Parts: sequence; structure tokens; C-alpha cells
Amino acid sequence: MKTTVFPYKLLAAVSTLLLPATVPLYADLYTAGSGNWSLGTNWNTGTAPNGVGAVASRNGGASVTITQDLSSVTLGTLSLTGSTSTVLTVSLSQLSGTPPVPYDWRFDQDGSGAGVATIENASTAAGSRIVLQNAGGAMFLDDDLVIKQSNANSTASASGDSYAIQINQRLVGTKSITVNNALNDLNYGMVAFQGGTTGKGSYTGAITLASGALTWTSTTAFGSASGITLGSTGGGSVSFVTSRTVASVGQAITVASGTGGTTVLGSTLTTGTQNFGGAITLNQDLTVVSQMTTADTAGVVLGGVVSGSGNLQINGNVKYSGVSTDTAGIVKLTGNNTFTGQTRVYKGSLLLGAASGTNSLALQNSTLNLASGDTGTVGFGVTSATTITSATVGGLSGTRDLSLQNIATSSAAVALSVGNNNSDTTYDGALTGSGSLTKIGTGTLTLGGHSTYTGATTISSGTLLLASGGNIASSSSVKVNGASARLAGSGLASNITLTAGSISPGNGGIGTLSAASLAWNGGASMVFNLSATDNTSDLLALTGALTKVGSGAYTFDFSGGFSYGQTYTLITFGSSSGFSASDFSTTGQEGTFNLTGSSLTFTAVPEPATWTLVAAGLCCTIFLRRRS
Repeated sequence: MKTTVFPYKLLAAVSTLLLPATVPLYADLYTAGSGNWSLGTNWNTGTAPNGVGAVASRNGGASVTITQDLSSVTLGTLSLTGSTSTVLTVSLSQLSGTPPVPYDWRFDQDGSGAGVATIENASTAAGSRIVLQNAGGAMFLDDDLVIKQSNANSTASASGDSYAIQINQRLVGTKSITVNNALNDLNYGMVAFQGGTTGKGSYTGAITLASGALTWTSTTAFGSASGITLGSTGGGSVSFVTSRTVASVGQAITVASGTGGTTVLGSTLTTGTQNFGGAITLNQDLTVVSQMTTADTAGVVLGGVVSGSGNLQINGNVKYSGVSTDTAGIVKLTGNNTFTGQTRVYKGSLLLGAASGTNSLALQNSTLNLASGDTGTVGFGVTSATTITSATVGGLSGTRDLSLQNIATSSAAVALSVGNNNSDTTYDGALTGSGSLTKIGTGTLTLGGHSTYTGATTISSGTLLLASGGNIASSSSVKVNGASARLAGSGLASNITLTAGSISPGNGGIGTLSAASLAWNGGASMVFNLSATDNTSDLLALTGALTKVGSGAYTFDFSGGFSYGQTYTLITFGSSSGFSASDFSTTGQEGTFNLTGSSLTFTAVPEPATWTLVAAGLCCTIFLRRRS
């Protein structure tokens, strides 16, 4: 007799043979009220789920507490579904014995170590929650784990630790954890890690908050995780914020490079100090929130090195339903940070400290943007007892004032260096206090405000340009002291010492730079524009003395055009010391200098060769006219 095997039956047979025997082909739906895990009658299949790939699910109904009475339970998926408000609580305790044996979880999807296990709150009911309870147990990850808070209707509140998904066990293993939360809200629908106090081993895997809000309530919440990534390359908004208990986070934090949305880090508590001690990498902008307002005893502290190219934004004013984050809180930066994005304080206070010593490098490559319309402040020092004597910022821009003094009781002066990122920036605010300013880097810092700081001004490299409203007359001195250093513009300076570099009045066109006095060392130069149509030129207007210092060349570099026979006034002064007209020279232009009791002038005269050509041209013209 001939036997025919139909293709679909053969396919089914082969498919069955290919399925791993350890992977259940069903979901175990918990149907009873509160009871023990091991009791088969509590499950719709008659057998408690426990094995690689096992699925345990609760489909709505009354809230239940399942007591895990087995020493270990292995699952591939734990889920809450349905449309009825339900709290699914799995309570771990300990078996009796000597020593007591802790109850543990194992998440293992396929037995290969390459699968992905899942915990999901997929209920559509507002108050539904999943709680894995008892800090004495541990959660072993044999596979990567995805925690999904899919309930976009969740009203599970952070108040009273009533989170939408709550993990109260110690994490163990090396696999990754990814949190996908449909809600980015600090009051509703949060996923919370609360850590554990006992259990074998530790967790060293990586954690990613891909979407929504994630919080924590203990320093053991993330074990020894290798790092925490905020956001994803696909973009979207995430919040990694503690809202119940101050608990330090020591892991390195990476802000993903996705576009769109916001990434928020910090605390909504009003007391205590929330420390983020690990390195932070900004591949995208990061907003830091704080409502802690007492500098000596509170604040959100970024103590590790902040690197990357993203912007750092300080803002107490981030809106979430049911939670006010409008308080002007304190954020402290104490690392030798290297990030190159801007720093902007929308609201609250940013305090700059040092990793060690009294020199702050917290913003050494970042442009501090004191933008118009913001209300936040920037201070030096992180407590009333901490003194910062110097600080470096990558650049400075904006319109709001900055005090060059400590917030400390001593109110010590701060020496501020600006320009380390070599960018061109414009600052129209006022620098105040007893501190000093040093221009570094190759870029141009334009000052447009009326500053009142009383310390020295030093230009070591690059350009310090005083706009028409720029005033640093209160500065004790202005030192131009670098081969590439340049003082320029049309503002007002105090007593200038030109040791190396140059002075260039105006900004591209003809302008007047005013100052109290000038001590000019040989070898340094003046770069001036002369008009090609009349006798106007750049002017250095001194109310005090023009003084010769040292020896060497006292050179003028005349840029642009000029007009033969015109006399240009270059410097005016109250008095002159040490100079004679013969001390001055030019590059690329012939003429004569004249030094009087109140001014230095220059008259452009053609070179002899030029006169010869002019004369020859005139003779040729006369000859041609006679022949005609």
C-alpha cells in the first residue's frame, strides 16, 4: 500500500522537531486570586510556568499577589494585559533552611544566551501595575531583558512608590536591559528600579532608557552596570530623574545621538544632594533639572567628566503632568569637563567647582551662553566654604551679567580665561566684581557691555574686540602680551601695556579706540586703516600718556588704501614720554611721522621710484601734446 505524505503535514512535523523542547508553546494565564506560584490550579494550563521561554501573564481582573514559593522561577515573558485596572504583585520571600535560600528570578527566552526576555505592562487600564517585590531576592538575566511600559493611559503615580513597573530585586548577570516607556512623565507611568539588599552575584550589563521615564530609589538599583544610555538613535524624549529618594548614580551615562525630543537628567526633590559620579558623554543635548536650592547642603552634582559635542542646559522649568519643576534649583559641575557644546542656564543656578584644587575646568571647552530672556545664574564655587580662584571657559556669549567672584563667604576674586575653544563669540553683558579677564585661544571675543570688574585684563592670544559700547575702563590694566594677541574695536579701555602682538582700532573699517594710556614695547605693532579718499584713519585716543618702553621697532602696518599728501592723525594723548618721530616706521608704505605734544601724525609720501614714474608720465604727456 502506498502512503502519501501531504506537504503541509510534513512541514508541521519538521517544524515541531525543530522547536527547542525547553520552550513552552503556550502562555500560562494566571486566573486565581492571590496564592502560591507553584499551585497548578492557579494557572489556566494546570501547571505553573517555570522554564526557558515560559510565559506568565495576568489578563486584568482583580489585583493579585502571587507568592513565589519556589527557590527559583525561570521565565521568558512576564506580562499584564487586559482593560481592567489590576496590580500584579509577585512577592519573593525566603525558603527555610540553614542558611536561608533566597527566592530568585531567571529571565531566559531561548536558552542560547542570545534571546530577548520581556517584562511588559500592556494593560490599557489607568491604574494597572506590575510589582516584583521583596529586596531579598535577585533577578538573574540569562538573556537580554526588555522592560516595556506600554500603557499610555497609566496613572500609576510615583507618589508612594506606586510605579507602573517596579523592580525591587537585585540584578545579577551581564546581559543588557532596555526600558521602553510609552510615557515620559515624572508623575505617572514611570518605570522604577529599587534595588535589593541581598542575593548572590552582581549586575555588570548595560542599561538603555530608549523612551519615556525611568527612576530609581537606591544606590544599589543598577548594581554595577557598565553604563546607562539615555535615548536612542531614533530620537524621542526620555527622563532619567529621581523623584522620591536621593540616591547616587555612579555609572557612566551616555546621551544617544538621536534627533528630536529632549533628554532630561536630575531630580525633582527639594532637599539633599543627588550625585551623578560617572562620566557623561553628550552625543546630543542634555537638560539637567534641579529643585534643590541650598548650595551648602543640596543640589544635583555632575561629578564625572562631561564630554561630547552636545549642549548642556540647566532648567528647573520642565513641565510634566502633576509635577511642578518650576523651582530655581542648583546644579553643580565639578569635573574637568571636555564637552564642546554650549552651556545655557535657562533657570536656576549653575555652580562651577573644581575636580581638585581651586581652578575650575568645568566649562573649559564649552561656550557659556548667558542668553537674553533666561533667568538662571552662574556662580563660582559650590558651597560657601569652597573657594575657586580661577576658571576657564571655551567661550562667552549672551547679554546677562557675570560676577567674577566666589559665592563663598570670602567672596574671593576669580581669574576668568575665555576662548579655549577658539570660537568667535560676542558678549554684551557686564563682567563685574574683583576678578580678572584673560583672552586665550585663536578666536575673537567681542565685548559690547559696560563691565565694571576691577582686576587686570590680559590678551594672551586671539582678539579682544571692544564694540562701540564695550567698556573695560574699570579694569586695573590691559596687557597685550602674545605674538598673536590683538586689542581691537571702538570701545573704551584702561591703561594699556603693549608688550607683544598688536593694537587695531575699529573693526574692519575706520574706527576710534579710546584708552587711558599706552606703554608701547618695541617689537609690538599697530595695525591701522587709512582712508584712500581723505585724511580720516583709525585713531587711538589716549587721555593720558604715550610711553616708550624698551627698544626695537615701533611699527605701523597700514592696511587698505591711502591718499598721497594726506596727513593722518594716528594717536592722540595727554603727554608723551621717551618717543621721537624717528622711532616710528611703517610696513609697505612710505611717508613721514610727526610727533607733537598731543598727537602722532603720518603724511603719506610716494617713494622716489614712484616720483620718477610720475615725472616720466608727465614728460610723456607733454611730448605727446606737443607732437599733436
